[in-house]
Amino acid sequence: MARTICLIDDTPDLLRNFTEFLEMEGFNVWPCNGGSEALKRMENEEPDLIITDLWMPGMDGMAIIEHTRKDKRLDKIPVIIFSARPVQDYEEMARKLGVGHYIKKPATLEEILQVVNSFFIN
Repeated sequence: MARTICLIDDTPDLLRNFTEFLEMEGFNVWPCNGGSEALKRMENEEPDLIITDLWMPGMDGMAIIEHTRKDKRLDKIPVIIFSARPVQDYEEMARKLGVGHYIKKPATLEEILQVVNSFFIN
């Protein structure tokens, strides 16, 4: 069964291209244009992994992570931050929230796939 990834970013081209790439690699992807859309989707379904940008209008990535960590249904879902923001700016907060990995934009598709796959290796 395909693993489900909730992909959250406010850049349409990146969201589309990243979704197509992950789907070609066999993942089921929920492309979400922002945090509100992602949380709405997670009201009824739970992904296996969340990948989120940090800087987005409305609800930013940290707010999304904080929300999932307060929800008992979603609090164990691993999170990858995918952002151009320096990791040092968010490292302490991300660690406290249990973020699994931080990928700095830009990254190659191979780098991204390696990190994503690392969450699904038994």
